[in-house]
Amino acid sequence: MKFETAMEKARKLELVEQHTVKKLRHRRQKPVQDNTPVYRFCKYRKLDLSRVDGHICLGLRASASAMDSYRILRTQILQRTRPKNHNTIMITSILPGEGKTITAINLSLIFAKTPNYTVLLVDSDLRRQQIHKYFGLENNTGLVDLLKKKRPLKEMIIWPYIEKFTFISGGNTIVDSSELLGSARMQILVEDLKKRYQNRYIFFDTPPLLSSDDALTLSALMDGIILVIESHKTPLKQVEEALDLIPKEKFLGFVLNKYKDNRQEYYSYYQNNSTEKAAP
Repeated sequence: MKFETAMEKARKLELVEQHTVKKLRHRRQKPVQDNTPVYRFCKYRKLDLSRVDGHICLGLRASASAMDSYRILRTQILQRTRPKNHNTIMITSILPGEGKTITAINLSLIFAKTPNYTVLLVDSDLRRQQIHKYFGLENNTGLVDLLKKKRPLKEMIIWPYIEKFTFISGGNTIVDSSELLGSARMQILVEDLKKRYQNRYIFFDTPPLLSSDDALTLSALMDGIILVIESHKTPLKQVEEALDLIPKEKFLGFVLNKYKDNRQEYYSYYQNNSTEKAAP
């Protein structure tokens, strides 16, 4: 079966919205709130909350003040993307260890709280998958299997009982990741995810821009790009170098991570001005 045909079949089968909670209870799964869709064609996985608590997943357990910066980020993204019907967003960093993955997770979780929107987070860092580790889950299958082994999409989507949030793990690590991310199958997948639901945002967690060509390869398929930089760490010269690599028309702005002031000990702040203001 051709990949395009498989994707079309998966599109017809998924139909995840507006299913009854009664049927979910029949499967002995945990019932959800009335405003949460019940996902039929996906995998159900319960989170390891002890693992989650240790990774600052603010979208799950946090005070209102701790999430203010992510709410600001969400609002600014919505303002820049909705008028253009853009919904595929790449979240990357310049260097390793700047917090791009936890930013992608928290941003996805805060979007999942938004009325009328659902969220899909895709682990596209195929050399160093991390999302499953933050949730305390196994990484047996994922994006690699979907693209290389033509596994059905419904077998790759995971719903961890979090409101309107789903994610696709990376799967096994591979060396030729840029070739896979730049393949025709990846292009078909992104287009399918983009058009499947008008009210869904899809966030892609990708490798750092200056560590490989993976993020640059995937940027050609994205509507928007967000760069995560760590406060008082990322050199301005490398910020400018990274900005030269990505399409200017797709750049949404920076997330200044681990910034401290008198209001909050740890938060991310969205900045969409000059690099002098965004970088330390």
